[in-house]
Amino acid sequence: MKFTKFIPVALALTMAIPAFAEPVASKLSDFSEMTITVPNFVYIEKADGAVETATASFDKTYSNITLSQAMNATFTVVTNKASADTVTFTGTCIENNAEVNALGGTIDAMKLVFSKEGTETPAGSVAAALAGSDATASKNAIAFALTPTLTIQSDSGATAVSEKSLTNAGLATYTLPTAGKYNFLYTLGTTQEGASFSTHDTAGTYKAKITMTHAAL
Repeated sequence: MKFTKFIPVALALTMAIPAFAEPVASKLSDFSEMTITVPNFVYIEKADGAVETATASFDKTYSNITLSQAMNATFTVVTNKASADTVTFTGTCIENNAEVNALGGTIDAMKLVFSKEGTETPAGSVAAALAGSDATASKNAIAFALTPTLTIQSDSGATAVSEKSLTNAGLATYTLPTAGKYNFLYTLGTTQEGASFSTHDTAGTYKAKITMTHAAL
């Protein structure tokens, strides 16, 4: 005998009715928040137009040297750092095959020594030229005045440099108080400083190097 299973009518109707989710509330706006990260930025560059070469002439006793033109270099420093920032300026030359400090004087009245490279400038000559010692002590090392001039681009946000110093080791330090653009012009005098020039300075090529540096970001 065949038996047929019947589902009660009430249950069948319940299964046939679909389930409905709760309605979503109205939302009339939304937003996307975008973020730009601006990193610290410092850029130092020697400006175009630097005068870096000159020839020399002498009086008849070879006691004074005169350069054909005033040499100079301008360093432009651009920074976006909001807090106070520091840059340093150094001068070096070669003495007895080693790079040595060639910058002396004061922050506003510097002296820079030029020397012959290789071993032709004996140890101690550059320091003697900076100190204004007798020329016999500064063989192949000649000191010249180096005048710094600092200007700022006020429309860039730059403000007056608040601190500056020159150490005995020849390190000039400048504190830039705000973000902006700063220009450092260094102009070389055309005659020797003190007793740094004489017949002990032989013919040849004399060089000095000046550098502007930012330690780190």
